[in-house]
Amino acid sequence: DHLVLTAADWRPACTVEQGAWLLHPVRPIRRGRREFSFETTFRGGRHKNRGKYQMTKPLDRAWGYMLGLYLAEGSPTRGYGRKGELNIRGIAWSLDKDEVADKEVRLLGVWPERAPSVYRSNSRTRVLVLHCTGLARWIVREFGRGDTKHVPLWAWDAGTDFCLGLVEG
Repeated sequence: DHLVLTAADWRPACTVEQGAWLLHPVRPIRRGRREFSFETTFRGGRHKNRGKYQMTKPLDRAWGYMLGLYLAEGSPTRGYGRKGELNIRGIAWSLDKDEVADKEVRLLGVWPERAPSVYRSNSRTRVLVLHCTGLARWIVREFGRGDTKHVPLWAWDAGTDFCLGLVEG
């Protein structure tokens, strides 16, 4: 379990009793970083126009929401490449059917031309997947996966709108 600072010392969060005072360092939110870039591929046409290029997106409230939802409910999807290697292919969000409507609408608005698609829908869970290898690799590199998920330090330099979206997600 992660450590938290109490009035006495640092201790695992699971050992802190209800009602105990917690202390934490406060980091100011600044507006220094306004966008992020990741490398992706274009697969248009028959072998022409294929290649890698840099895509840049804003660090705004909508992207903060999507990345916050990744931290809470997301995971990378994997698939096999042409040479049989296992690669990260996209990001999947597993959402409960009772709370999916609002979250799905907000996710669809982040990147309309590359909206998440419904991958699986059963009695309680709806899985939305955004297929973009470059973005998925960037998210995993910056935010981690599984037990290593975290908010990167640069997020506090992305402004209050981005941080608000991150918390809302």
